[in-house]
Amino acid sequence: MKRFVGLIVLASLFAPVFGHADTACGDEGLTCGDQERCCEHLVAFFSDASSAPPYVSGTCVASEQKCSEFWCGNEQCKAGIFTRPSVCCISLPDGASSREYTCKSSELNCPGNTQRLTIRDTQPTRTLRRG
Repeated sequence: MKRFVGLIVLASLFAPVFGHADTACGDEGLTCGDQERCCEHLVAFFSDASSAPPYVSGTCVASEQKCSEFWCGNEQCKAGIFTRPSVCCISLPDGASSREYTCKSSELNCPGNTQRLTIRDTQPTRTLRRG
């Protein structure tokens, strides 16, 4: 029994070292401070000609702040009564001179996504951390 308790104590001392890989925030690999938490959302780009692989964007915010609001270009994404956006959609329609930014709850709902009924070949390097 003493060995078992000793192993638990030893494991708890090294837990922060082993858990360090999960502390990276977003694909950028940000490290949040002790009084902060990581908020993440997916960024997906589509145009009529092509698309880019999606990536996870991370931001460190105060620990009491909610992750339901984030900026997508010039638009602030906010949670509604029935939806909670988690994707920043960037589209460049054919012939347009500027990008359009929209907030969606799924990459499949992004304007310009021609693969609405299928899963894209390229997925983000990891899944979003829900805050």
